Formats: sequence, C-alpha cells, structure tokens
Amino acid sequence: MMASSPCRSAMLLPTTRVQPPRSCKNNGLSKALPQISHFLRMPSELRLIIYRFLLVPCLPRFLDRTKRERLKHPEMMQIYPEILCGNRQIYSEASEIMYSEAILMLFPGDLVCLRPKSEDITTPSEHVWRHNPLDGIGVPGPHGTRIYGTPKLDGKMEPHIFARFKQVNFELDFAFGLGDGCPALFIDADLKIDPKDRVSFKNYLGRTKILRDFTRVISNAPKLTHLKIMLEIKAMPGQNPTLHDDDDNLPELYFRMVDTRAVEMFIEFGILSPLRTLTNVEYAYILVINPWEQGLLKLQPMHELMLRDLELDIENKDKRDSAPSSGELIYRTPPL
Repeated sequence: MMASSPCRSAMLLPTTRVQPPRSCKNNGLSKALPQISHFLRMPSELRLIIYRFLLVPCLPRFLDRTKRERLKHPEMMQIYPEILCGNRQIYSEASEIMYSEAILMLFPGDLVCLRPKSEDITTPSEHVWRHNPLDGIGVPGPHGTRIYGTPKLDGKMEPHIFARFKQVNFELDFAFGLGDGCPALFIDADLKIDPKDRVSFKNYLGRTKILRDFTRVISNAPKLTHLKIMLEIKAMPGQNPTLHDDDDNLPELYFRMVDTRAVEMFIEFGILSPLRTLTNVEYAYILVINPWEQGLLKLQPMHELMLRDLELDIENKDKRDSAPSSGELIYRTPPL
C-alpha cells in the first residue's frame, strides 16, 4: 500500500518555536562569558584544531541514536557542542567548521519514519527527527528561533539544522527476504534472472518512496559540497535444481550472482532517478558495496556507465565536457 501524504490538518496546529543552538540551558552554559575570552586570544589555527576535535567526529554521525549505541566504539561519533554556547565569535567560528566538515549518515529507515503509515520496503528508524523535513525547514522567528507549523516528533534533529550540513552520506542498505514480501530471484543456467522474477522484483521496488523523500530532504539544504550514496543489496536466492556442481564454492557464487543481478536491476529500473532533480550538490559519488567482502561490487560496464551518468546529472555537469575521450570508465575517488 502506498504511503499517504502528510496530513494537511497538521498545518492548523499551533506553531512550535525552536530555540537556536547557542541558547544553551544545561549545566549553566546559558551564562554569558566575558566579552574578551582567553580562548579567543589563542592563534586562530589552534582554535580551528580544537573546534575539529570537539565537533567533527571520526566517523560519519548517525541520526538514529539506537544505531550509534549499538556500535562497538560509539565514542567515534561523539561530539561536544557545548563550545557553541561560548559567545558569538566562538559560535560563528565553531559552527562553520561543524557544518562544513562533519558528515551526517542517513539510512533508508530515517526516511521511512517520516511516513508513519507507510508500507515501504524497509523498517522505519526511531527517534530521529524533531520535525518532519518533508514539510520544510520552518520559518525564522524572533531572537534567532525557528517556527514550525507541524507537530513535534520524538527525535532530536531539526530540519533547519540538518540543512546546514554540507556533507551527507546515504547508505542504501537493503537485505531483502521473503518475510518482507520481496520475491525470490531465480538465476537460470545462462546466469540470467527469470523474466517473471524481474517483473515481480520491479513491482516490489516500485513501492518505495525512499529516494523521492531523500531528494526532498536534501533539497532543503542551500548547498552540499559532497553527497556520497552507498548501495548495498542482499536478495533472496531461489533454489534452482538445474544448477549443480561438485565445486563447494557454487552456493556462495550463486548467492553473489543473485545479489549482483539485484543491484543491476535496481539501477535499470530507475529507482535512483529522483536524484537527478537535485540542483544543490557540488560533488556526487555513487558506490556499490560488495555485501560478501570488503570493497566495491564489480558491475557490468553498462551499469557502471549508468551510475557515472547519474553522478553527472546530480552535479548538473555537462556530460560532453566530462565524458572520457576513449570511452573508458572514469572512477572517481570519494572523500573518506
């Protein structure tokens, strides 16, 4: 069942005023610091190092707190935003570093949760957003506040804060199973997917609004310097009695082939096409992750070219100027 659109009656609810980040109220941080701070007497280069240490985590930061807590080393994503409550100059310097260099990580569930009654192809995340970014980023209020005309959600991230970050990673990680309603994929002796399975898989993927909602959320940002999309798919293989071999590696090879074909169909069906409407991304990288071993999955040249073409569309670059002269593939190295 397709997800219903956000309730229009929500706009009739009382508006919500959001305090600016620097209006800290915890641990006495709301107290004004002296006008001349000893910290500001440090060389600017040293202050930048301190800002990065406090506000730019070692790893891309998950919005879903439960995902962060399940990590082996959750401290790798820890930040210390209290420094933003110093004074105007410290806030200006530190926030510029945080918004331009820290990387936020999104998952499909972070978008599915925006449509509570949706029956999408993955489960929703919990406690992510404070307001629904599909409804925009609110309007400026008095004294640096932000006013939203929609009800509060149970998360922490405000849409107007998210829109300030300039680097976003999106991990499109899908592990499809029969329990999710995804059809099993059979590969014949010619290593091709049965045509009926292709149609069933396409219809199943057509249920999702994840890419459309992701595009709307990303479009709230004035400018993204880097957008990295990591696609990883594990599909359900069907048992094919025509494939038999004494090689012990055949089952694993069969599973890998099913996953590879699932990724290629994901690309062929245009599930990523909503990304073409983005106009605010400077550099885009689309990587296909190998679910079986560390590294990238090797696709057929046709599908690699389709991804490179999509990257250029996202960046709004002229393909005639960016195309290789000899027809070879160009592999760009994304930032860490």
